[in-house]
Amino acid sequence: MTPETFQLAAESGMRCCATFWGLDIAFELFLAGLAGGLMVLPRAAQTRRWSLAALALAGLTLFLHLGQKSAVLWFYASWQPQAPMWWGAWLFALSIAVLAWWERRPNAGWLRVAAAMLGAGLILYPGFMLGMLAARPAWHPVWTPISFVVLSLGSAAALLVLLDPRFRGRLAWSAPAAAILAICFATRAVILFSGQG
Repeated sequence: MTPETFQLAAESGMRCCATFWGLDIAFELFLAGLAGGLMVLPRAAQTRRWSLAALALAGLTLFLHLGQKSAVLWFYASWQPQAPMWWGAWLFALSIAVLAWWERRPNAGWLRVAAAMLGAGLILYPGFMLGMLAARPAWHPVWTPISFVVLSLGSAAALLVLLDPRFRGRLAWSAPAAAILAICFATRAVILFSGQG
């Protein structure tokens, strides 16, 4: 497959996929954003397993959504920086690799920095990727990437509250945190569906 053919396939795939992105893709975007938020927040060292689990589940969800499973290999077998989904594929792979390595080397400070940088990429990528789909003008406004950043950080902060033993079992803290997680997912779904009408 030539680079030109690959680019055409990627662009066609984005146009086609944008017509049937459903709750599974909203869930994948939610999990990836949650992982990215956890990776940039100060407690990333304590939550890296949660980040890794969220990313692994997001990747599995996305893989199951694909019609032709082998197509994912082309993102890693070619150099296509002009294709937004190419960046997303590499962000996923590098983030999982860094988090897994950091789990084995918890005292490596440079892995903390690498995780934070990749987490920022995971937070920023979905909004910019959606905004670049020319066939979906509803996703073009500047608030799309901004909203994805806010939702990622908000969901990560809410999960931190639920994981904190000081707040566990306290309804005054856990109920709002769970509600924020649900709202963050629902808002992503609404944004995703609003551009497909």
